[in-house]
Amino acid sequence: MKDEKLYGGVLVKAVGILDILRDAKLPLTTTEIAKKTAMTKSTTSKLLTTMQMLNLVSRDQVSQRFDIGARLIGYGNHAISNYSFEKVLEPYLKQLHELTGQTIHVGIEQDDKMIYIVKKEAKVAVTLKSRVGDQVPLYSSAMGKAVLAEKSDEEITAYVHRTHLVQWTDKTRTTLEDLMSDIHAIRQEGVAFDKEENEPGIYCTGVAFTSRGHTYGAVSVSVPVYYLDDIKKKEIIQALLEIKKVMHQKI
Repeated sequence: MKDEKLYGGVLVKAVGILDILRDAKLPLTTTEIAKKTAMTKSTTSKLLTTMQMLNLVSRDQVSQRFDIGARLIGYGNHAISNYSFEKVLEPYLKQLHELTGQTIHVGIEQDDKMIYIVKKEAKVAVTLKSRVGDQVPLYSSAMGKAVLAEKSDEEITAYVHRTHLVQWTDKTRTTLEDLMSDIHAIRQEGVAFDKEENEPGIYCTGVAFTSRGHTYGAVSVSVPVYYLDDIKKKEIIQALLEIKKVMHQKI
C-alpha cells in the first residue's frame, strides 16, 4: 500500500486542472488556474488549448473562463453506472485480511445504523455471529462511530436525541457526553474503536471513507481481546489509515 510513482507528467498536470475546475464554484481564467496549479501561465495555456480541442474543458468566448468539458459527462455517466464502493475497496480488503487474519466488515449507513455489506471471516478459530445484511448501531460500533465523526456536532446531537442508546455491554457508551468524547478523539486520530461496547470480548477498530462531503461507508477489523496486544493494535491502526488515505484518492 505504498505510494506508486506516477508516469506521464502532462497527464498528471491535466488531471490537476480538471480537479481544480471540478471543485471551483465558478469557471476560472487561465491566470487563476495557473496560480492554483503552481504552473507557469504559458504551460497552463498550452494545456488548456489542447484540453479544449479534446473537449475536456470548455471556454466561454466572452469571459474567456474555463469549465469542465462536455466530453467528461459520458465518462462520468459510465463510471457511475459501473461504480461499486466495495469493488474499489476489495483489493485493499484482501491485503488487510492477509495482514491481520482477523474478521473484517464493510458497512454502509442506512436509517441510523450500519449495514454489513461484506464480511471476511477470521483465519483463526474465531467465528463472530455477524452476517452480511446484519445491522449494528452507530454509537456502539467502530464503523458507526467512524461515520458519526464525519458529521457535524449538531447532526450527532440530533441522532442521539432520536435514538434509544441501549446498554449492550457494561462498556457501551450511552450518553451524548461520552459519545462526543469518542468523536473528538476519532477526528484527531482518524480511527474509531469499539472496546467491547457491542459484544463482550470483541475489540474493533474502524475507519470511514469520505470524499468531497460524502461518506461512502466504513471498514473495521474485529479481534478477540485475548488475542490483542499493543503491537497488533498499532499494526491494525496503521493498515486502516493507509487504506483510508488510498480510498480518499480513489473515490
